[in-house]
Amino acid sequence: MSSSKDIAVLLALPEHKIEKFRALLSSKLGARLKIFDFPILILKPLIEEIELDKSYLDKFDYLILTSSFGAEVFLERFSDLLPNSLKLVTVGPSVTKVIAKKQLKAHYQAHVYNSINLAKELNSLGVISENNFLIITGEKNNSQTLIEDIQANGGFVEKLIVYESVIPKQIDYCVLNNFLYSSSGLKIICLSSPEGVVNFQQVLKKSTFHNTYHWDGDSVQFVCLGPATEQKKQELFPNFATHCPQEYSYDGMIQEIRSLASFDV
Repeated sequence: MSSSKDIAVLLALPEHKIEKFRALLSSKLGARLKIFDFPILILKPLIEEIELDKSYLDKFDYLILTSSFGAEVFLERFSDLLPNSLKLVTVGPSVTKVIAKKQLKAHYQAHVYNSINLAKELNSLGVISENNFLIITGEKNNSQTLIEDIQANGGFVEKLIVYESVIPKQIDYCVLNNFLYSSSGLKIICLSSPEGVVNFQQVLKKSTFHNTYHWDGDSVQFVCLGPATEQKKQELFPNFATHCPQEYSYDGMIQEIRSLASFDV
């Protein structure tokens, strides 16, 4: 495809992220893009079901926030209960931005923005042994490796699930159809989480054209947010090119799309 042709972008993202991401994408990359909104999961807070008091939080040395949504819903209800001695650890800059809105600072921000590698980073700092950790996460967030690694290095850890992710009840398959059969020479599918990749595959299998559409690995490519998302995409869609921005943020995803759009394909 010549760089002068249109590019189709499917936003297979959490429902609450699509409007803002679409606006950013349109403002930065302009009319060349054909953008298709395709919410692939809904994040539902579970925070109202949780009862905490300051004495519970007092027993922890570190609070690990694994996602921006989880940080938002947890801090909205419990930020006033956080002890001054509690050190906040964020998995990526998007989470750090969330806590900054509450006038909080990250004691440590992960360099590799996924929870699987976070324990290795914390252990290299010598902060795991004999310390207590509380992990704020989602129902399907991959935090088990983090928990096991903290325990293996002499730390105590508990997990608090503050949201769940579900597939929307109503899927607009016409959007997916229009994207796949658009005349654009390059089609980019944006995915932001491992559970989003799984949901996308499930939705695709239920579509009427799953077995009739000719998937072309040259014209259909994926942009994935973060290494955990990239790994799940490689597992479920191994025959398609994957692009993962170095900056684990939606701005980083836009830069990756800009890079793809600037080359002939």
